[in-house]
Amino acid sequence: MPEFNAYTLGVAQRNRRVADQNRQVAEQNGDLAKQWMAYAEKVKAKLSTVEQERDALRQQLQAMQMRAEALDALQDKMAAELAKVSPSNPLVSVARRNAIVETAVTMARAPQTRL
Repeated sequence: MPEFNAYTLGVAQRNRRVADQNRQVAEQNGDLAKQWMAYAEKVKAKLSTVEQERDALRQQLQAMQMRAEALDALQDKMAAELAKVSPSNPLVSVARRNAIVETAVTMARAPQTRL
């Protein structure tokens, strides 16, 4: 039978305190791990949303680019037809048409003033 004395009881009490502290640290680490997992899930969900928004914006950009190309082709075709009817018309000039478009773009980008 083991002999219990003040030394062995002191060691046992110290070991118990250390074990209790280790258990508390493990519980805290477990809580922190749960918090990090919850945060990671939120970030993952946000990333998924951002990716979906990015894909939608890419599709919109592609559609706008296709429309711009179609409008350019239509503009060239209309200018060619106009040149047949009225060769001296200022809209027949590619440089003149481009200047008009650039002016419109600049005005569209300018800040709107309220009355």
